[in-house]
Amino acid sequence: MKRTLFSGIWAFTLLTVFATSAALSLAVYGRASGALREATRREAESISGALRLAGSAYAAQLEKDPQEGSVCILKAGGGVLYDSGGGETVSSGGEAAVADAWKNGSGEAAFASSLPGKREVSCARRLSDGAVLLVTNHGNGLLLTMVSLLPATLPAAALFLLLAAVFARRKRKTAAAAISALDLENPLANDTYEELSPLLIRIQKQNRELWEKTERNNKRRAEFSAVTQHMREGMVLLDGKACVLSMNPSAMELLGAPEGDYQGKHILTVNRDLALQGLIRKAEKGESCQRLLTRDGRHCLVMAGPVLRKEEAGILLLLLDVTDKQNAEQMRREFSANVSHELKTPLTSISGYAEMIKEGLVQPRDVPEFAGRIHEEAGRLILLIEDIMKLSRLDEETARPPKEQVELLSLSRSVSERLAAQAKDAAVSLSVSGGEGTVWGARRVLEEMIYNLVDNAIKYNRPGGSVQVTVIPGEDAVSLSVKDTGIGIPQEERERVFERFYRVDKSRSKQRGGTGLGLSIVKHGAAFHGAKLEMSSKEGVGTAVRLRFAAGGRKI
Repeated sequence: MKRTLFSGIWAFTLLTVFATSAALSLAVYGRASGALREATRREAESISGALRLAGSAYAAQLEKDPQEGSVCILKAGGGVLYDSGGGETVSSGGEAAVADAWKNGSGEAAFASSLPGKREVSCARRLSDGAVLLVTNHGNGLLLTMVSLLPATLPAAALFLLLAAVFARRKRKTAAAAISALDLENPLANDTYEELSPLLIRIQKQNRELWEKTERNNKRRAEFSAVTQHMREGMVLLDGKACVLSMNPSAMELLGAPEGDYQGKHILTVNRDLALQGLIRKAEKGESCQRLLTRDGRHCLVMAGPVLRKEEAGILLLLLDVTDKQNAEQMRREFSANVSHELKTPLTSISGYAEMIKEGLVQPRDVPEFAGRIHEEAGRLILLIEDIMKLSRLDEETARPPKEQVELLSLSRSVSERLAAQAKDAAVSLSVSGGEGTVWGARRVLEEMIYNLVDNAIKYNRPGGSVQVTVIPGEDAVSLSVKDTGIGIPQEERERVFERFYRVDKSRSKQRGGTGLGLSIVKHGAAFHGAKLEMSSKEGVGTAVRLRFAAGGRKI
């Protein structure tokens, strides 16, 4: 802008100087032309008067510099009586003046001279003897007039240009300072040049439009951030170069990226998984695809697709944590396989014994023994089905039993009385101690939980061992623990003993009976009651299982 302002003033000054010089030259040229015409006219009058007095002898005395002009006397019938130019041919302008003189007594003409840059003025007078006097004078043309004025105009032009440069510089600084001091946040509050008003009004309008657009964008960004930041699903938006535009915390967690700002960074800085990179490459080609990624025991379903908007292209990654679904599916498959196996075993035995009796392969005296085995396997099958149904009822919210106030100490004593004969047969002492503790729960489910814990403690104990059931009431929680002095559980097995059909020692479990669902029922019952389930065990020493219930039904 500074250069433009300076150039404009400089050009205007040059134009002014040129126009002034041209006007001055025209004025000087006009005055000089008038003076030359008047001088030529006087000279012609003077010479014609002298010729009338002195006669033709006076012509011999006339002398004139050819550069300044010429004097010529032409006879009436034609021919030249005298010519100061040495008999040169009269110019066309002079001929016109002579013709007017013969006709009217006088004539004048102005025309371009044959001399470079000169012009001629001719004046003709008819003499008394019929001859014609032609006086011609040369003067400077317009161009030569302008050139002759240069010594006077150049210093003035230089002075004007210098003054213009100083003025332009000062104005430039003043204007630049005024523009630099403008408050562009509040354009209409500025007190400055009136000529800037249209610009300031336009800036004010654009500021308002920009502010409104920014507010809309900020609102949309805040809404987008509020949605994505609290999504359980991970979402990553990439540009056409696979650089991160947006990524929510869930995506960072699922991709295993530490917290930080990844905007503008390549997705490789977040996760270098080859499968993920393959999905991104497919999405870059315009394909929508998905793949299950497993990392640190967690399963993540990644869906990738292209995002197109006008000329811009990008990639959207949606990450879903399907660990629970995958684990549930795995448990379902294992449960189905285990149920099929557990059901098949007693059914096979029953079918085999029944077939042997049917085919008469059993002696009559052995029939009661085979019938007893069939009855035993049928009881085992019924027990297994009952346990499966119990687990199903705990899994289904709509089929869960109603809750009531249940006192755990009396319930534990009732269960212990039912298992007293089994404990006596196993040579295991069984005791119940503690205080009365009331919880809000389903009596039947709580009874099954205590029964399974005590039953396991007796089965996996040793002769002469003991099982202690203790109820400890508290202000906020009621604790129930079952401690035995049995074989214990290896460290690596403790995490799995609550799985369905899982047995630590399968051979001994078969000998002792049971369905393998007891501890699983305890785990699901604890979840149903909102209780905390804890286990501690040491091989060869024993196992202790503790349940902590909220007193009176309050949450722990």
